[in-house]
Amino acid sequence: MNSRGRVFEALEHNEPDCVPTFFLGFTPQWVEKVIQRRPRDFLNDFLPMYERFDSDLVVAGPDVFYPYDVYATEERVDEWGRTLRVCGLYSEFVDFPIKRAEDIEDYEPPDPHGRTREVAGAKERVGGEKAIMSVVNGPFEPAWQLRGLKTFLEDIYLNPALAERCLETVTSFEIEVAKELIDAGADIIMVGDDYGWQNGLVMSPHHWRRLILPRLKRVVDAVKSRNVPVILHSDGNITSILDDLVKVGLDGLNPIQSRCGLIPSELKARYPQLAQVGTVDIQHTLPFGSRKEIESEIRETIASAGNGGGLIMGPQHAVQPDVPVKNVETMINAIKRYGRYPTRL
Repeated sequence: MNSRGRVFEALEHNEPDCVPTFFLGFTPQWVEKVIQRRPRDFLNDFLPMYERFDSDLVVAGPDVFYPYDVYATEERVDEWGRTLRVCGLYSEFVDFPIKRAEDIEDYEPPDPHGRTREVAGAKERVGGEKAIMSVVNGPFEPAWQLRGLKTFLEDIYLNPALAERCLETVTSFEIEVAKELIDAGADIIMVGDDYGWQNGLVMSPHHWRRLILPRLKRVVDAVKSRNVPVILHSDGNITSILDDLVKVGLDGLNPIQSRCGLIPSELKARYPQLAQVGTVDIQHTLPFGSRKEIESEIRETIASAGNGGGLIMGPQHAVQPDVPVKNVETMINAIKRYGRYPTRL
């Protein structure tokens, strides 16, 4: 069984030959540590990381909402009118284009077309051997990035009409991008939209259901109409809306953060129809854990959530600069060693 087949068997809740492996991505500083120079682009520097570390699933652009350049020396304004500045290890948004309610009237989002270079390049490189997943945002993150997070959350209460205009602007954009990514060769679409802090939702479940859920469903429905699986990426504790997310028709969820209350065994029992994608703890185990700790976490997750398929294992998020290369190697080797089906053996 090849990598692509292994991923789809898991997503369809069948047991492949072994648990598939996955990386959401790699921070530039981590890639620099591996290749001993600054990475230049996805196809030549980041895609080889998926091959080097034997990932069954490749994640390929487009970085339309996160044009991070962690090596930038000056602030810059991106195509959405957002200002980026390097802050520590990351590039962050520090200024936003919709400053007043009336600004939305004349605001034009970027052209959604022609953003498939990475997906097309990955398809040409790996063909039908590995599964290719590409990423679009859900409605929440790009909407708040037009106003700033604090201001947008205030809008929900003080100016809901403006919040909805921002959400509508970005939702239509996402759907068009997703369609072209599928046409270019994406096998799976991940909808990235962070709804949680470490201990709960960013907003109330009531407001999330009223404002975000209907628009998220539009994105999911547009992808599912093309017979392509959809995985939601949302960091944080989102347990209060898991019932809603299952009803939307998601095929999988990423990340599975046990430190935020998403326990693999409990999710498997309550939501067996939801594939778990990316379970290895990125807050402690992968950056700071011993070999024994890494292997123990992987064994326990496979034992509690691996039966019957529905498990794709790897880091919960992109590999961060503080993660030792040997820990990534230990993780992959442990998944391969303990993840062979039937897991009871």
